[in-house]
Parts: sequence; C-alpha cells; structure tokens
Amino acid sequence: MKHSPVISVLLPVRNGALYIDEALRSIFAQTEQDFEVIAVDDGSSDETPARLKEWAARDPRVVIIKLSGVGPALALNAAISEARGEYLARMDADDVSHPGRFEAQIHLLVRQRDVGACGTWVRTFGVAGRHTWRHPATDFGIRARLVFDSPLAHPSVMIRRDAVKDMNPIYRQEFGRAEDYDLWERLGKTCKLANVPRVLLNYRMHTNQVTVTANAASVAGAALVRARILRNWWPTATDRDLQLHEQMCTRALPATMEALAEMEAWLLRMGEYHQHHAFVPEQVWRETLATKWWEVCRDSQAIGAKMLVRFIKSPLQRPTAIPARRWLRLLAETACHACKNRGAQ
Repeated sequence: MKHSPVISVLLPVRNGALYIDEALRSIFAQTEQDFEVIAVDDGSSDETPARLKEWAARDPRVVIIKLSGVGPALALNAAISEARGEYLARMDADDVSHPGRFEAQIHLLVRQRDVGACGTWVRTFGVAGRHTWRHPATDFGIRARLVFDSPLAHPSVMIRRDAVKDMNPIYRQEFGRAEDYDLWERLGKTCKLANVPRVLLNYRMHTNQVTVTANAASVAGAALVRARILRNWWPTATDRDLQLHEQMCTRALPATMEALAEMEAWLLRMGEYHQHHAFVPEQVWRETLATKWWEVCRDSQAIGAKMLVRFIKSPLQRPTAIPARRWLRLLAETACHACKNRGAQ
C-alpha cells in the first residue's frame, strides 16, 4: 500500500514557468519532508507543463493534474480531491516558503487540536517593494479582523483536512479571487483559526499575477463576504452602513476631512454596538478598531497635519494597539506628502 503523506501541498499554476522552479525548490527544502505536491496545471501555454514533468520525473512525490483553465477555486478543489495528506498546505507557484514553514505549522496544529487552519506572517517582494503582513495570531484577533478583510494570507495557509471534509464545495468560484476569504468565514463557524507570528513565506508581487489581473472579481467577492459577516453580526445595519463599510475596506474614500469624520463615526458606532453584541473580547475589538483607524488615516495622509490631529484626538486611537513603527510611518509619510505638495505649488 502506498504511503499516505502527512502533508499534501496544493499548488495550482497557470503560465508560471518563470517562477515555478523557485517555488518548488522552497518546498523540497522544507525541514518537514513527509509531503506530496499536487500540482494543477490549469491550462498553461508556456513552459510550465515541461517544468512540472521534470520535477515529477525527479521526485515521485510530485503529482500533476491537467485542467483547461477552470480558475483557482476549481483547481484547488481538484487538488484536494486527489490529496492524501492529513494537512493541506497552500502554495502559489510564484511564492517562496521558508524552510521551517511546514514544521512550524504542524507544530501549532498538533498542539492546538481545535485550530482548523493556520497561516503565517508574510513578507512581500517584487514590484510593490518589501512589506511585512503581520496578521493577528490568535483566533479572537482573526475573527475581529474578518469583519474588514481576510486575516490569513492564503498562500501561507495549512488546513486540517478533517476541518473541511464536510464542505462541498470547499472553495466556491462565485467569490472570484476572494474564495479564501469566503472559506475562512465559513470555517470559523466550526473551528478556530490561527497564524504563526513569524515570516515564513515570501509573497511575490508582479503585474501578471492572478490577484492583479482578476482584481474586479476579487473586490466583488470580498464585498459579498463582508456584507454577510456584517449582516450576521448586525442584522439592523442599513444599506448605507454596508456602503460606508465597503468604501472603507476597499480604500475608496476621498482624502477629505468630511470623509475622515464619517469613517471615524462609523468605527465608533461599531465600537458601541459591540459593547452590547460582543463576539470577541472587548479589548481585542478595541485594538482591531484602533488598527483600522490607523489604516483609514494612513489612506488620508494627503489631508496633512489636520489628519494627524484628528488621528491622535480620536477615542479610537489606542497607543498600545499601534506599534511604534506604524506611528513613525504615518508621521513620515504625511510629512513626505506635504513636502511633495509644497514642491508642486
């Protein structure tokens, strides 16, 4: 009988010949070696099929599925249907996993049996520069952040197979590239979610990646998930409330004091409602709102010093919730923006 691996790596790829070798090398460099790779070639027209065949000839742990351009959600479902591992590890064909990623995630999932999915912190590289995504590590922090966006970096996630065995389908294509956000919201109803608070994946940013080329579908799908979450928690939220929330979460607000005041009022209302309809500890929710308030102010830095005053004086502002690096970044970027405006005059 063929050995069933501990981990099945789900690797959908379409026209990824430029980066696929680097991605696979990072998988085979893992300190945890009990895995298989389910590579789904979803209608590639470049050298991807040849590159995958070379890897499969080199190592029998590589299994290739060929599809005809069905999209990421259906490609992932096809990979899961072939997977034999106890854990399902996501990986994109243009990203790079750190050597200890799988080991760290399995360690967490073994210790915390009530956690169904576990991501990691991520560092971006490429056209957007280097940034670190430090998503909340705890289940409460993740649940609070889900109201605004996806707090698990999809390519970094490892899922306990038993946690999704009753879902059909697991990934739903009607949510576009927000198929992961939809999954985390549904998964959170039956188990806990977590992140390893270490950078264990490098996320490549480039102009041809799926999340860029399918941005409209991503925005629409994420809006559906956010509306579902908000309606479930706050049944009396109005259409205007949903509109405000979506504008804030998609960074579609004009950089004006009027818009900033409107967003502050909306976040304060959310804070007040949570006091009577709490779904996470109050301290966690206040820190989540403080972080979102910082993000709103960051996106309004064109306003200048008035924004900084509003940020500091707001009841939403909690110094202990905002790391020093974020304070410094807000000050520096606002000052830089002001200098550019003066130079343009």
